[in-house]
Amino acid sequence: MKFFNQLKFKRTLLFSSIIIVILVIYPNITNLFYNWNEIDSTFIKFFIFRFSAFTVFTYILLFENISKLKSNNFSKRLFYSFIITLVFYGINIIASLPFYIYEKPHIALSILLFQCLFIYGICLLIGHIYSLHLEQDIKEKKIKQLKIENLQSKCDALANQISPHFFFNSLNGLTGLVENEQALEYINKLSGIFRYILQKQGKDIVTLKEELDFLQSYRYLIEVRYSGKLFFDIKIDNNFLGYKIPFLSFLPLIENIIKHNKIDSDNKMFISVYVNKNNELIISNPIREKMFKEPSNGIGLTNLSSRFHLLIHKDIKIDNNNDRFSVYLPLTA
Repeated sequence: MKFFNQLKFKRTLLFSSIIIVILVIYPNITNLFYNWNEIDSTFIKFFIFRFSAFTVFTYILLFENISKLKSNNFSKRLFYSFIITLVFYGINIIASLPFYIYEKPHIALSILLFQCLFIYGICLLIGHIYSLHLEQDIKEKKIKQLKIENLQSKCDALANQISPHFFFNSLNGLTGLVENEQALEYINKLSGIFRYILQKQGKDIVTLKEELDFLQSYRYLIEVRYSGKLFFDIKIDNNFLGYKIPFLSFLPLIENIIKHNKIDSDNKMFISVYVNKNNELIISNPIREKMFKEPSNGIGLTNLSSRFHLLIHKDIKIDNNNDRFSVYLPLTA
C-alpha cells in the first residue's frame, strides 16, 4: 500500500510539473505551431530538449518543497531551491550551445532566467500552501483527539457518577427488601449494571441489545424505588438489536427524567422507548416539572450530543413541546 501511495504521489508531481512548464513556455509553444512550416528539425529538437529539461527541473523543485516539509523549514527550502535553480540555469545555458539557434543571446538568456525564477517562485508557493494545509490538518486532528479524550473523561465521570448517588439509593432500597423474595433479583440487577459498566467502559460504541439489557436492569431498580409511580413501555423490534449506539446512551436520559420531573402518586411517570421509521431510537416522557429545579452538573444531553456527533457522525434531536419531552437518538448499522 505504501508503494502505491508513493507511486501516486510521484505521478501527481510529474503531472503538476508538466502543467506548470506548459504555462511557463506557452509563448514558445504558440510560436512553434504558428511558424511550423518555417521551423527546421534543429529548433524542434531544441524545443523538446527545453521542455524535458524544464519538466525535470520543476519536478525536482516540487519534490524538494513538498516531500521534505517534515525535515526542512521554509528558509532551508528557499535556499536549496535557489541553488537548484542556479545550477539548472547554468546547465541549461551550456546544454543549449550546440543548437546555435539564438539570434539575440542576451534576450534569450534573460527570458530563460525569468522562466527559471518564475518556476522557482511557483514551486515555493505550492510548497508553502501545502505546508499550511498540513499544519491545519494536524491541528484539526489534535483538536478532534482532544475532544474525544474530553468526551471519554466525561463518559468515565458519567459511569463513576453512579457510585455516590445511585449506589447508595439502591442500598437504601435493598434495606427494605432483605426479607423479601425480590431481594435476590434486586441484587442481581444491581450487579448486572456495574458489570456492564466495567466490561464496556473501554468501548465507545455498543449494540442496541447491550444497551437495552443494561436498561432492563436499571429499569428494575428504578421501578422498585418508585414502586407504582414509574413505568417503562419498551417496544423495540428484534431487527434493530444489532444496530450500534454510543455506550451509556440511556443513563443520562433516564437520570434527566427522574431529576427534572415530579414522580409521585399524583404524577406518575410513563417512559416510552421505541424506534421510528427513520431508524431513530426515541426516549419520550410527559413533562411534570418540579417546583424547585435541581442544579445541573453538566454531564447530560450536551455530552451525549457531542458523543453521537463525534462517534457516529450523526446528531441527536430534542423535541420539547411543553407537554412531552422526547429525545431522538440516531442508530447506525
